Amino acid sequence: MVRLNELTFAFPEGFRLLNEDEIKELHINETGDENIVMKDDDRHMLVSLSYQKVNPLFLAVLSLKEIVEKNETQTADLMRRFAYHKEAYLNTGKAQGFDYTYEAGGKKMYGASYIIKGKKGLYHIHFYLRDEERDLYERLTEEIMASAQA
Repeated sequence: MVRLNELTFAFPEGFRLLNEDEIKELHINETGDENIVMKDDDRHMLVSLSYQKVNPLFLAVLSLKEIVEKNETQTADLMRRFAYHKEAYLNTGKAQGFDYTYEAGGKKMYGASYIIKGKKGLYHIHFYLRDEERDLYERLTEEIMASAQA
C-alpha cells in the first residue's frame, strides 16, 4: 500500500519504492507537491504517482476530460523527440487518461497516463513499460487503478 495525499494505492507483489537517486537516474520529472515512483524490476515496469494542489476554481470549471486533453497535448509536446504517438483516451470511471507509444534507448515503449480529481488537487498516475509487455499493462494497471481509495 502506498499513500499519496488522500488516496491509497495497492501494488502487487514485486513493486518497490524508488529512492531519490534512482528516480534521478530515470529522468522522471514530476512536478507535483508529492511524488512517488514504484518499480517492478522483473516486469520492467515503472509507475509514477504525483499529487498536485490546484486552484479550486480550476477544479470546478474544467471537466476531467478537458484536463486530460490538456495534459495529453503537453505530453505530446514534451515527448515529440521520442517518436510519441497517442493511441487512445482511457476511462476507468474514477480516472481518465490516455495511452501512447514512444521510443527510448532504441526500444519501443508503452505508456499510460491517468488523472483523478481530488478535493483540492489532481492525482497523476503514469505507467511505463516495454511495448512487447503490454499484456502485463492491462492486468497490473487495472489492479492498481482499481485499488485507489480515498
